[in-house]
Amino acid sequence: GINISLLYRWRKKYTPEGEKTQFATLEEENRALKLENAELKIERDMLKKAAAYFAKNQK
Repeated sequence: GINISLLYRWRKKYTPEGEKTQFATLEEENRALKLENAELKIERDMLKKAAAYFAKNQK
């Protein structure tokens, strides 16, 4: 097979300077989605607590 270091050299040689690889772009998107997901979970948990509080006070 082909040595992994040779693949990295080819990628470096044939990827234009400053151009992000598809993998790097996907990593950034994944990081952003994980952050958004965490924020939405916090918001959801706050809304659940608020709903439980108001439901308890209406009885």
